[in-house]
Amino acid sequence: MKILGFLPFLITTLICKGDTLEFNVSVWRDQEIKLWVYYGAVTDTIGVIKLDSLGYGCFELPSRAKSRFSQYVVGYNCNNSHQSSIIVTAGESIFIESINGYKRDFEVENSSSNKTIKNFNDQWSILKQKRRYLNSLRGFYQQDNHFYTPLINEIRNLENDNAKFYAELIESNSYESKFFRLVLASEQIKDYRLNKTSSSTNTIRNHFISSVDFDVLYTSGLWFSLINNCLPAYYAYSSFHEKFGEDIIANLFTIEDKEPFEALAKDALYICSKAGWLKDKERIEDFLILSGRVSGEWRNELTKIQKVHIGKKAPDLLFGKSGIKTFNHPLDSIHCSYVLLFFNETSCNHCQNEIDNINSSLDSLKKNDIRLISLSADTDIQSYHQGSKEFMWNEHYCSGLGYEDENFLNYFITGTPTYYLLDSNGIIVAKSYTINSILTQIEKLSNLK
Repeated sequence: MKILGFLPFLITTLICKGDTLEFNVSVWRDQEIKLWVYYGAVTDTIGVIKLDSLGYGCFELPSRAKSRFSQYVVGYNCNNSHQSSIIVTAGESIFIESINGYKRDFEVENSSSNKTIKNFNDQWSILKQKRRYLNSLRGFYQQDNHFYTPLINEIRNLENDNAKFYAELIESNSYESKFFRLVLASEQIKDYRLNKTSSSTNTIRNHFISSVDFDVLYTSGLWFSLINNCLPAYYAYSSFHEKFGEDIIANLFTIEDKEPFEALAKDALYICSKAGWLKDKERIEDFLILSGRVSGEWRNELTKIQKVHIGKKAPDLLFGKSGIKTFNHPLDSIHCSYVLLFFNETSCNHCQNEIDNINSSLDSLKKNDIRLISLSADTDIQSYHQGSKEFMWNEHYCSGLGYEDENFLNYFITGTPTYYLLDSNGIIVAKSYTINSILTQIEKLSNLK
């Protein structure tokens, strides 16, 4: 018996059978190959195999990979270079061989899925080459040239061939067709994302809501790059700004499996938090609770977070060990048009910028009858007292408990700076990460009165 590899799994084999990857790569002889699978943005290493002196080795796919999905992508490399990937179908024993001794050229045998993908790729490569060639010729001929009309006809024929190719991919319900559509969508989205025109953002958004099968994307290895390249369609300059949550919900409706559903939901919430798309975040959270597809601890957390959504009554503020409460009777205690809660940390650079901006905006706050209350997550009270000397407003508090402070917990503050704007009834009317955004929202609210 020959030991071919070890850690994280001990790989011992004599004959390759079903659910295996068999390597015959002479240029990688006596080298280790690392293998992994993709689950959304997560890369899960499934094993390391050492090829023998001839470049041969056989790897049996672990049960945790093959039991979760019938088809998925396995990535592999040699010594952290020459990365490649293949589609694995349950029950196959796939043979991977180098072509003519080249490190980057591989022949994949005994796999109908990878043969289909290769055929798709060959067809698409021919179409792309022909498109480049015809477009280059188009620049040489004027409309009065006798070659111009045949050239235009050829371009139209190519467009018809492209449309036919796409139609065949769409008509097929196979994993391979869906996977290759993702490859093409990823390519086109990447090309468009550098442009900031309305047409480019429209194209990206259309791909995001119509071309992506998230059940297949989950195991494709394209999850992170494709979603990340779609985000410019929702930036502030785009006409689809504040549509991200709506489009994520539309995509969540199409997902069948639990794992990709939860992965997209959690990644979308993270993106919203980092980008400051708080309205989109609340839309997604509301949908998840209503969907009935989340349960347990996560559902409980979402239900608690929902209590501080826009339109909800703000939790009481608690100060000191005596549990003195503010906003029990907001109309009697606030006596102003709005209350602005500023959650911060004096050692936070972003917070420091906001503190400077608040100091510059105090006249605007006063003009709009806004009461400012800041709560700091500092755990070093001495440091807080030193940092708070820069505060040019009176109401600022720090318990020294950091993010475990009850007010931070009640408002689900996971990062600073964060603002909550409350109306005179103690109802949450806006959230943001910047004072400038809050002032803009106050102006919009004033115009509605």
